[in-house]
Amino acid sequence: MSLGQNECRHRGDCAGVVDCKAEIAFLLDGSSNIGQRRFNLQKNFIAKVAVMLGIGTEGPHMGVVQARADKVPLRWSHGRKTRRGRHRKKMGGPGPRHPSDRTAPGEQPKTEFYLKNFTSAKDVVFAVKEISFRGGNSNIGKAVKHTAQSFFTNANGVRKGIPKVMVVFIDGWPSDNIEEAGMIAREYGINVFIVSVAPPAPEELGMVQDVAFIDKAVCKNNSFFSFHMQNWFGTAKFAKPLAQKLCTHEQLFCSKTCYNSVNIAFLIDGSSSVGDQNFRLMLEFMSNIVRSFEVSDVGAKVAAIQFTYDQRLEFSLNDYPNKDDVLKAIYNIRYMSGGTATGDAINFAVRNVFQPTKDGHNKNFLVIITDGQSYDDVRGPAITAQRSDISGTGKIGTGIIRVRVPVRFCGTSVWHTCGTRVPPVCPLGTTRTVPETALKFSAVPGIVLKPHSYLPCSSVCCREDMNIRVTVYSVGVAWAPLEDLKDMASEPKNSHTFFTREFPGLEQIYSSIIRGICRDYLDSQK
Repeated sequence: MSLGQNECRHRGDCAGVVDCKAEIAFLLDGSSNIGQRRFNLQKNFIAKVAVMLGIGTEGPHMGVVQARADKVPLRWSHGRKTRRGRHRKKMGGPGPRHPSDRTAPGEQPKTEFYLKNFTSAKDVVFAVKEISFRGGNSNIGKAVKHTAQSFFTNANGVRKGIPKVMVVFIDGWPSDNIEEAGMIAREYGINVFIVSVAPPAPEELGMVQDVAFIDKAVCKNNSFFSFHMQNWFGTAKFAKPLAQKLCTHEQLFCSKTCYNSVNIAFLIDGSSSVGDQNFRLMLEFMSNIVRSFEVSDVGAKVAAIQFTYDQRLEFSLNDYPNKDDVLKAIYNIRYMSGGTATGDAINFAVRNVFQPTKDGHNKNFLVIITDGQSYDDVRGPAITAQRSDISGTGKIGTGIIRVRVPVRFCGTSVWHTCGTRVPPVCPLGTTRTVPETALKFSAVPGIVLKPHSYLPCSSVCCREDMNIRVTVYSVGVAWAPLEDLKDMASEPKNSHTFFTREFPGLEQIYSSIIRGICRDYLDSQK
């Protein structure tokens, strides 16, 4: 028994965090600044955290990367030499670095072991003990970038749907810029934690490239992702709190990316004008989009609806929990043939595919593919799908009704915002009798309204805080009117509307849809 195991067993708190699943890379500070003795203390701390996590086949997996030196800059002869140099000498460290303390330039960070190499805490503790101190300059930024791009791969043991975490240890401050590296890690869906030990003293701040380096490198600047320790002594008390943070999945915001946090519904035209061969090209277009996303029961989800005058739900968002099954389901869709009622199909998608969501849930996207003009209105249903918090007032009969959109149904009823003033019988007008600022009642899904139509108030249900925002991409082929495509598309219209004269041209469009979905997702997270 060694390192962390012995001490935590003596205290009786070795139990791993319950139900923890995470892919964790510990990025060691192996610079000359830390010295051999403190490097060993750093390893001891990591071993304690590994035991606390309960590393196991079905639990957390971890690997270790050591920041590898390029070369020591000559500027290491200023203030820090005096304070830290003397301090490290007294602790048995190497003392101040000298320009002659160099390693080979241009070397990459070293991966000590991968996620797949060890699946028990005992083996991990032993592997950590065997890590050798490298020395040199602390190229933390370079190591973070390398780890984000090369460490978290399927070949290295990453499991689908499990949060990816990087714990970066920095003794003092980094010698390079880690802001860009942190940005790259976030783009890869990696939750970066910074464990800062012995932060720079006031007289040393002049030597720090960016004093806000922690805030710019972590997943999110909210204090959750930064962890501070005054020194490497007495760190045992910090192991459990850090392990608990690494397993708090609901706080790991950066696990969510555009590739694993979206719901994509395809609304595909099955009308007679498409034809069987072109219909297959449409299915291939859908498959090309799906292949880019991480489909799983905890990741991206895909649904498909085919429409003519009628609608057919081919499969819902929760029918298939992996990408291969979704692709097979797309391939097996059978061509319907018939007319074109795109507006009704949009209403059908909103009612039957998308559910009310809260912040943090997957963002909803609807990709409409059609080759002709719809026989019904498309603009109203599209507005209803896209907007979730639009209110308007207008005099209707004897009262003023204030409503919230989208208006969904319980049976044949309209959901009004709670507290709305509604007369005993609610006279409803069309958009011609309701001011432009008010809700366009003709856009209400499932109800065909005529002037002076009536809806009994007893059928009105009350539901508050509906949130079914759907971003709509419209893809037109051949005879699809550009005006209709723009009416259906989300804002800005130009970046959500696509057109090709022939179905083979869809091959040139799908990559733009993927980029657009990612752009919209990132914008929604700001």
